[in-house]
Amino acid sequence: MIVQTVVKTGRLIKVSAILKSIINIDKCLLQIARIFIRSQESGVRSQEEKDKTR
Repeated sequence: MIVQTVVKTGRLIKVSAILKSIINIDKCLLQIARIFIRSQESGVRSQEEKDKTR
């Protein structure tokens, strides 16, 4: 129903571009989150290794 309304008004291309932008932003945020999680995990690992050597 929403798609039909959008097609009737001729704004499908604009909506498609907006959705693609949102998807790209979402992918970027996901990558940032993954990097952050990895850095947190490596920090924990390095701290555990330091504790073992003491």
